[in-house]
Amino acid sequence: MESYLAVFLGGGLGSIARYSIAKIDISHLTNFPVNTLTSNVLSSLLLGIFLGLFIQNNYFSPTIKLLLITGFCGGFSTYSAFTFETLELFKFEKYLLAISNIFLNLVLCITFLLIGMGILKFLYK
Repeated sequence: MESYLAVFLGGGLGSIARYSIAKIDISHLTNFPVNTLTSNVLSSLLLGIFLGLFIQNNYFSPTIKLLLITGFCGGFSTYSAFTFETLELFKFEKYLLAISNIFLNLVLCITFLLIGMGILKFLYK
């Protein structure tokens, strides 16, 4: 039961973080879904940091790992919004923006995950 509570709490906090980023109104600046990309990239960075911490230090409990990785990062990132926004871009024939959205989410999220993991390796040398 403790693990479910940890995922629930972390997911709620991650969703609040994602909602806070979504509330930043930049729609007048761009047609590109920057808010979702920002949430996904920041979540990937945090995931990398958390994974790096957990790999470096075995003293974190499985509950804390569930709270931060499955809960918070899962609630903070938003694959469903990314998918919907990409399909909307295709629907309105904004093909370059749609393909850019796919490319940027994939490349930046992987890059920032690796950066997050690398930050800790650099700090613990």
